[in-house]
Amino acid sequence: MIARCRCPLELVEDLSRLQEEIIGEQGLPCPVCGPRGRTVLAFRQTGRSIHRCKECGVEFQYPQPSDAMLASIYTNDYFLGSEDEDARSAMEALKSATARLYLQWIKALVNAPAPRLLEIGCGSGDFLVEAQSNGFEVEGLEYSPHAVSTANARLSREAVRVGSLETSHLPASAYDVAAAFDVIEHLRDPVSSI
Repeated sequence: MIARCRCPLELVEDLSRLQEEIIGEQGLPCPVCGPRGRTVLAFRQTGRSIHRCKECGVEFQYPQPSDAMLASIYTNDYFLGSEDEDARSAMEALKSATARLYLQWIKALVNAPAPRLLEIGCGSGDFLVEAQSNGFEVEGLEYSPHAVSTANARLSREAVRVGSLETSHLPASAYDVAAAFDVIEHLRDPVSSI
């Protein structure tokens, strides 16, 4: 009898099921609440287990992806886009309107002539472009090298660098504002990152 060779996705799904059996009824510690947050398996999709904390509601992937896996995810194709010019224009208009709204809220809280702003997880720089055009001195951190190149081109200077809060060693009082939109769900350890 010839044994059937299993594809990597089947092996990942088997590993995920085995981890779930080991975790059992105990659940995992919540990345936000810590050991006090009881978690349950929310769902599985393409071999990935997503858990939900009963205490705070945060959802997270377990196990967390490796650095190599993240690098394969955050490629040129990761960020929203389209080949269709009308769809691309509509997306740019939506991102610009969202950036203006966020900036309006931030401006109401900041009292500085040229506020220094850091955006963590800035993607292609939509918010930074809007903030810069409104008198903010902007910098950004982004995991994707492709997105960093795009953001720097849009800002006409090297204001965005590849990195994360954990690896960048930024001075504590260098900024008047730190912003992170749609980022927390991408962090391995949100509490220590914040």
